[in-house]
Amino acid sequence: MRERNIVLPAASALLTLLSLACTTSTVEGPRVTDLPPGYGFSSQLSGARNVFLHERPDDEFGWMKARGEIHGSIEVNRWGRAMSEAEIRAARDEHVERYGYARYDEVRKTRIDGRDAWSWFVRQESSRECVAVIPYEDETFVVEYDSRFRDEQDDARMREVVASFRRRPGRVGKVLVPIGFAALFAGLVVAVRRMRS
Repeated sequence: MRERNIVLPAASALLTLLSLACTTSTVEGPRVTDLPPGYGFSSQLSGARNVFLHERPDDEFGWMKARGEIHGSIEVNRWGRAMSEAEIRAARDEHVERYGYARYDEVRKTRIDGRDAWSWFVRQESSRECVAVIPYEDETFVVEYDSRFRDEQDDARMREVVASFRRRPGRVGKVLVPIGFAALFAGLVVAVRRMRS
């Protein structure tokens, strides 16, 4: 009876862990795949202003990092239509006119997620922002990496982070975790049967 009182709660705990492992083992959806250290996901991240000033995005999410009053963010916005190169350049030019206190680099054509994209930097005294607009056939994503951390304000590295965006990066399943729990549980079942016989 004493062994049974120990083994059955242990088996129950293993079942709970197995259930949690199965429900949290898959990650999918649009994301930046090369995040800098220390950034945590936020489904509520929303910037003070959007690249396309006259259209609200359909989705907003991203990653944040803070250390005292210093902070950084990597924001992803999605619009439910394809934006043309002309619209992208016009949106950047409108920002230049409206927010002239910042220095805007020229628009640069690049490749992100295997397709044409357009990118530029926004430079201020205490911060640097790398913006990329990635149009698809049916929607457009904007990735904005804005940081006040001096050690993150390297143009090449910021471009790498933004360029790691993937719309459908695939499923990431940690199948070894539930398999391991299943093996342990099977071993417990065998042990219980042997004690009862």
